[in-house]
Amino acid sequence: MGSIVKEIQAHIVKLQQILRLVESLDDAQPAKQGGAQAVKPRRTMSAAARKKIAIAQRLRWKKVRAGKKK
Repeated sequence: MGSIVKEIQAHIVKLQQILRLVESLDDAQPAKQGGAQAVKPRRTMSAAARKKIAIAQRLRWKKVRAGKKK
């Protein structure tokens, strides 16, 4: 039982060393300028464009369903 405890403690020490290493790497990276990341504005799509896309998707599904019937 004592050997298991020693082995677990050795693993804990190793994990703590790895954690310190990872934390130091995180601190070493330069901070991003401007704080929060810039968010791109969403593009709006016209009703006509949405309609064209919907029609094209319906045609694709129609082909898929036609292939399953055969």
